[in-house]
Amino acid sequence: MLSVVKNGTKESFKIPKVSLKKNFIDTLKLIVLDIVYSIIPVILFLILIPVGAVMSLSVNDLNSFLVQWGLILGIIAIVFFIFSILQFIATARLAHYDSLSKAVDFTQSYRDLRNIGVLKVLGVFLIIPILTSIIEFICFYISMFVPYVGLLVYFCIIIPIVCLIRAFSLGLLYSDGSGDDFDFDKFEKEVQKIKYGRLY
Repeated sequence: MLSVVKNGTKESFKIPKVSLKKNFIDTLKLIVLDIVYSIIPVILFLILIPVGAVMSLSVNDLNSFLVQWGLILGIIAIVFFIFSILQFIATARLAHYDSLSKAVDFTQSYRDLRNIGVLKVLGVFLIIPILTSIIEFICFYISMFVPYVGLLVYFCIIIPIVCLIRAFSLGLLYSDGSGDDFDFDKFEKEVQKIKYGRLY
């Protein structure tokens, strides 16, 4: 699906060529991306849950207990949500640059998030999956009235189309506001070249 996202970043409606080798490599990259963007939320979860459990031993009031765990779970949920948004943008970066190192760059992902617009990203991140899920549910419900053929159409046509819509919408989102990363190393080399060029 990264090829579809990449076409979206270029605002190209061409259907990407199917390459099993590239799709396999892209899948491995996405798995690595998932792991990298899950490290901090998982570490936070592993720290706060035991800490909360120990603190709960000294709490006798039910309300205090609920407030304490509400805060802990709330913090964990917020952190997971933030990193899910960053990973969402990072997936588009991975497709656009075809570079895992650029995709795991948290700083650039955050900059792209701000450049595109937080509200716009949240809209696509939340609304597109909800709308496509509704479409999936309706199509699945209709397919139940046509045994075998209906389910075949649902799994072989409807689901792939929905996945394409989600991937392409992510690409279009990334194309609207994000620019290429500023290469500081290249800029510094150019400055040095000009500087020493004038000396000689």
